[in-house]
Amino acid sequence: MLPWWASPRKQINCTQHTFSLQCSSTTSGVRQGCVLAPALFRVATDWILGHLALEMGITVGHYHFTDVAYADDTAILMSDRLQADSVLQSFNAFAAPLGL
Repeated sequence: MLPWWASPRKQINCTQHTFSLQCSSTTSGVRQGCVLAPALFRVATDWILGHLALEMGITVGHYHFTDVAYADDTAILMSDRLQADSVLQSFNAFAAPLGL
């Protein structure tokens, strides 16, 4: 995820090193209480929503809005209820490989 977000190589190496020091292994997600957890979650959420941007959204005047996100709360905006099933299936397809 970090390379997709154009993170510097030094930051990626530091993150990988931090996770290699943990006492117990995880297969998905991050360790409980990890200071990187909110940032990594936000990177993953940003990546998913970026891939869904063409499928969802509402237009207000000259502006197009796709989502409202704050911390771990996200609202996906859709123009009608018929769009919801398709967008949520796409969301799940993009989230599954990330362990979300």
